[in-house]
Amino acid sequence: MLNKVMKFKNESESKYLALTISKSLDKGSATKNILKSVLNDIRQTTGIKTLKHYTKEVLSAYIKSLQERLENNELSTKTTANYIMALNQIARYLEDRTLQVSAKEFGLSVGHIDYTNKSASLETHNKFVEFLNSKADERYKALAIAVELTRAFGLRIREAIGLTKDTINKALATNTLHLTQHDGTKNSKPRDIPVEKDTQKAILKTAQEYMKQNHTQHLFSEKEFTRTQSYRFAQKAAQDFKQQTGIDYHYHKERHAYAHNRLKETDESTVAKELGHNRLEKTYVAK
Repeated sequence: MLNKVMKFKNESESKYLALTISKSLDKGSATKNILKSVLNDIRQTTGIKTLKHYTKEVLSAYIKSLQERLENNELSTKTTANYIMALNQIARYLEDRTLQVSAKEFGLSVGHIDYTNKSASLETHNKFVEFLNSKADERYKALAIAVELTRAFGLRIREAIGLTKDTINKALATNTLHLTQHDGTKNSKPRDIPVEKDTQKAILKTAQEYMKQNHTQHLFSEKEFTRTQSYRFAQKAAQDFKQQTGIDYHYHKERHAYAHNRLKETDESTVAKELGHNRLEKTYVAK
């Protein structure tokens, strides 16, 4: 791999590396564009900025992220299939067969969605929150609150991390959690979630008090951590939890739990809007 282009620390370098890989494998512009998207996504998701650091462990973490987004309807099966194709092109470029990706091997049912109940059980949820609260590092306390928010309101973990103090204050005053692009909503789409239960109000007050005590606008100090860094910290915490307990925890399964519980109270269309979807996918309504 001597003298091979390896860096992709920004958009420009990702574009050049994608072009280099596609040319070396005699591929066209379509492959180049997918490679560019994947390289940018790998950088944003895992934090690495050169293929010198693209290890089997990094690949496994990235695949897990793809799996979560696929099951959470944040990636289509077609996009996921294209990404897996691009990952295999990278492996060929690096001449490393151990980096080849099998959709089946990593549990990615490309072209097929498993309609089984994917909710995080209350037991698993409680164990993960307990794990986080047992840590001395203040970031784990913030993440524990974010996890409670994901289950109480069906939030994506990025949204729970990005939730602003103003949004929480207004939610407690109006009994409606109004999310906007400032809270990190997907595609900057606003949505409203009713605040009807005492448990919902309690977790909002906990988040409110935490931000007040720490003088922050978000759960994670914006002076010390970007949202991307906070998200990576959350992913690492889930990996550490699995290593310690053997339990494979996924944040998006809290959204599934919210959907299943909410469907006992209202119709699918309402729940879909609260989750930020045009319609409720079968992954959320499977019994």
